Amino acid sequence: MHQQGREQKSSMVKAHFYELAMRHYANIGKTDKVEVMKILIRKAYKEWEESDELSVVSAEVSIPTHEIENMMRPYLEVDVAESIDMMAKSKSILPLILIMSKS
Repeated sequence: MHQQGREQKSSMVKAHFYELAMRHYANIGKTDKVEVMKILIRKAYKEWEESDELSVVSAEVSIPTHEIENMMRPYLEVDVAESIDMMAKSKSILPLILIMSKS
């Protein structure tokens, strides 16, 4: 599989191309080719899992306790119904919801 001349080929990229090919074969009714692609996709993902392409990435994040307490205080000072209403109208929460709903 050609991957822009790279010496080390990516199994993830290979699986992606096989998935595109499988979709194409499904669209044109080549069910025999779809079955072959399914096998190749499984094999490519297995190669990917066993390769060094996957790695763990982590980052430590620290939020000062006083900042969390300050953010939570208005919600804890009222009853549950009012707290939920406040959350629904919160400008600090709403923009995130709007961004997520557009995705």
